[in-house]
Amino acid sequence: MRDPLADAVMAELTAIASTAPSSTSDVPAIVVPDVEEHQDPRAKALLNASSVNGINVSISFKYWDWVGFEGTPADRFTGKILRWTSKAEGKVCIHWEDRERGTTEDMDDMDDGNFLLKDGLDFRLEPYSDGRPAPKAPETASPFLLATSNLRDSEVVKARAKAVVAPALAYFADKILVKRRRQLDRLRCAQIFDPLYAQAHVVTTSDVEALECFKFSKRADLALKIQAMKGEITKYNALVSQIKSLPQRMEQRRGGKAVDTWDIEAWWRGNRHELPAFAAVLRAVLTHSPNSCVPEAIFSILRDSFDSDQKSAYADYREYSLQKQYNDRFN
Repeated sequence: MRDPLADAVMAELTAIASTAPSSTSDVPAIVVPDVEEHQDPRAKALLNASSVNGINVSISFKYWDWVGFEGTPADRFTGKILRWTSKAEGKVCIHWEDRERGTTEDMDDMDDGNFLLKDGLDFRLEPYSDGRPAPKAPETASPFLLATSNLRDSEVVKARAKAVVAPALAYFADKILVKRRRQLDRLRCAQIFDPLYAQAHVVTTSDVEALECFKFSKRADLALKIQAMKGEITKYNALVSQIKSLPQRMEQRRGGKAVDTWDIEAWWRGNRHELPAFAAVLRAVLTHSPNSCVPEAIFSILRDSFDSDQKSAYADYREYSLQKQYNDRFN
């Protein structure tokens, strides 16, 4: 099945190309600034990163003056970036392993010199302390293709499209695939509780064991339930295999609209007694809070509704008031 959005984009690009000049001589070429290359190109990603706090770095011993130093310095020294000192000027505050406090260092070409990135220092970005890989600089398209004005050339169009989306892809990779890796792992693990997903991907023992990424798996009662799930895998796969295919589930409604009649909530309600361990762990998954937004909202309602004059209000009254207000606001 073709993506209609992709078809629309290609149609627009075709229209642009039909009126575009056929050679680069017709229109002045786009000026592409020279980019200074360093031994580790990932270092340049720091200049555009929204947050550098906690990034580990390393650099050659040549960065410091060792005059008068007794002994032989190590080949490389590691440190951690604490914050941007001046993002506009490309300055970061780094706490080196041999310093007591962070020092401001230049990441960009400044009037007083490009200290960190100059040749020979081999400045590198290292993996995070928790094992996450180091940030990666976004891939850039060929400067030659970006400077070409011939939009009839598909490679030129691809290069420009790549240049447009590269920052967004880099942001997504850093914010989601790297910094939110654990949340993604939990989402992947939770997929096994979707019977339609399980119908296409047979659930195995390893899928159940992967649920240990949830903190609730450390609770004694839920740890036993997760172990008990292994004995229900065969029955679970058998039950999900009985779900009708999508064409069989579709039903015509008023107005001619076809809707899927299968209901995941109804399926679990009807099979929870057949799969008691699966149902118990599913309940823990569904009540797992990925952030503190919900409790913060509840405490905010409590603070707004009950002041110092209502400290003696009964607990059941407070509970009813909070439930009603929360449901009215967010449901």
